[in-house]
Amino acid sequence: MSQWKPLLTGNSKKAAEIKLGEIAAILSLEVKNVDSINLMGGGGGLSLFLAYYGRYKGSNEHIDLCNDVLNKIIDLCNETDPYYPFAEGITGMCWTMQHLNDNNFIEANVNELFTDLDEILKDEIIYFIQESDFGYDFFHGALGMAFYLLKNNNKKCDEYIELFLNELKKKCNYNNALKTVKLKSKVSDRKLEVRSVYNFSLSHGMAGIINFLAKYIQKIENKEEHLQLLTGLINYFKNHEQDPNVYKSYFPNWLDETETPNSSRLAWCYGDLGIGLSLYRAANLLNDDNLKQYSLSVLKHTTTRINPEVEQVYDAGLCHGATGNAHIYHRLFNETGIEEFRNTAIYWHEVGLRMAKYKDGLAGYKYLAGANKLVNDTGFLNGIAGIGLSLISAISDIEPKWDECLLIS
Repeated sequence: MSQWKPLLTGNSKKAAEIKLGEIAAILSLEVKNVDSINLMGGGGGLSLFLAYYGRYKGSNEHIDLCNDVLNKIIDLCNETDPYYPFAEGITGMCWTMQHLNDNNFIEANVNELFTDLDEILKDEIIYFIQESDFGYDFFHGALGMAFYLLKNNNKKCDEYIELFLNELKKKCNYNNALKTVKLKSKVSDRKLEVRSVYNFSLSHGMAGIINFLAKYIQKIENKEEHLQLLTGLINYFKNHEQDPNVYKSYFPNWLDETETPNSSRLAWCYGDLGIGLSLYRAANLLNDDNLKQYSLSVLKHTTTRINPEVEQVYDAGLCHGATGNAHIYHRLFNETGIEEFRNTAIYWHEVGLRMAKYKDGLAGYKYLAGANKLVNDTGFLNGIAGIGLSLISAISDIEPKWDECLLIS
C-alpha cells in the first residue's frame, strides 16, 4: 500500500489542528477517570488516541499517558468479572494492546498478561453462536472474538476460527438454486421489540461476516472451504439490491420474512458505505473485477448523498457521524485514487468540524444518544477520541491502522 496521504489543507487544516489540540487537552485529563476496559467507549479507545496523538506531536508525554491508561485497564481486568465480546470486553482490550505493540507505540506481551485466553474464547464463541441473542454480532457476539483470534496469527487460533465458521454455517439458510446464503440475527427495532431478521450491516450483520471472511481466507491455504459461504452471502446481497432512486440506498438495514425494501442511512455501522466497503474487500480477495466494479459503483453512489439531515448524520462520531463517513472515504481514496472519494472525504470532514458548536460540549462536540438527547462523549466510537483519531489522519501522513478494529482496513 502506498504512503498515507493527508487530505485537509488551508483553513480546513488549521481548523482541524485547533480542534485536535482541544480534544487532546480534554483527553489528557481523562486518564484519571478511566473506569472501563471498553475499546469503543472507555479506556481502550482513549489509549489509541493518546498513542497516535503522541506520534503525531512527537510527544513522549502522551505515550506515557497511553501507558498509564493501559496499566489502569489491566488492573480493572483483574478486579471485575470477565466479559469477552469485542466492543466492551477483553478481546477488544487485548486487540488494542496488541495493535499498539505491533506498531511500536508500546512494549507489551498480551499472551503473557492473559494466559489461556484463546482456549477460553473457543468456548465463548460456541456459547454466543448457539445460545446468546447476540449470536455472530461483530461488536457484541462471536464474530468480534473470532476477529481477535485472527490477529493472533497462530495455528491454534486458526483451529478455533474454523470451529466458529463451522458453527456459523449450521445457522445459515442455503438456496442452492440461487446460490445464496443468509442467516438471521436479532435486533431491537424502533419500538424496542426484539426481532429475528436478515441484518445487512457491517457492525452487527452479514456484511461483517463478508469482511471477516475476506481477511481470513486470504491467510489460509485451503481457500475453497469457505468460498461457498462468502460468495453465497455476496449473491444474497446482490439479489436484494434496491433501486437507489426509489429507496435512496442500494441495500436495506435488514429484511424480515416479508422482504419489504427499506432505506438505510449513510454510515459506517449500517448502510451502503459499510456494505460497499465489505464487498470491495471481498472483490480484492476473489480477484473478481465485476464484483470490484459493482462495489465501487455502490460506493460512488454514496458520494452523492451529502445532505446530513436526509442521511441521518446528526453528529460527528465514527459510528454514524460525519467524521466516520469522512474517514471511510479517505481510506477508499488512499487505496483507489478515485477523486470522488477524496472530495467527499473533505466535505464530510468540513461538516464534522462545523458540528463542534456546543458551548457545553467537549471541544464543542456532542453525541446524539437518542431522540433529542445530546450528551458529551469522550469515547472512540461515538465521541471525541474517535473524532480526534480521524482528524490526525486527515492532516498527517500517519496511516490510521487503528481503523482495522472497525473492519475498515
